Amino acid sequence: MNGELPLLALLPGLGGHAHVRWQLLRAALGLPLLMHALVLLLVGVAMLCWHDHAAMLSFLLLAQLGAATITMAAVLNLFGGRALPIWGAGLLLTIAIALTLLSMLLPVLALGRHPLHGAASTLPPLVLSWLLFGAAMVWLGRRGWRGMQRLPHPFLAQP
Repeated sequence: MNGELPLLALLPGLGGHAHVRWQLLRAALGLPLLMHALVLLLVGVAMLCWHDHAAMLSFLLLAQLGAATITMAAVLNLFGGRALPIWGAGLLLTIAIALTLLSMLLPVLALGRHPLHGAASTLPPLVLSWLLFGAAMVWLGRRGWRGMQRLPHPFLAQP
């Protein structure tokens, strides 16, 4: 699409294709995944400090893991030349936002001191929804990784 990226493939001293691929992924995913890990750590510490609310906070843990999987799948698909169309990315983010909002609301209603009865029955479907979403992100990430493996060089477009 542009001329600059293929020219990077011609730079000397970049090493083999596997090394360049690893460096590219490290540069693109290093900081975002570090930030995701820090938030996961903070939620984990909060779960240890507030034992009474550990079940509610576990849903925030699920939401953060979901956000990390979206980051990895999107980057791998982009670099693998298999980026989602704008409507697909929008649908993916809409589902993630809905699951995150439900992960913040439903546990409070089900496990907190709220008069709404029957909210506890919504928690297993929420966990199942996160698991299905995670499986879809793993599939997307594998799809992008395979696309990246097929490229002659990470900076060259598909032949």
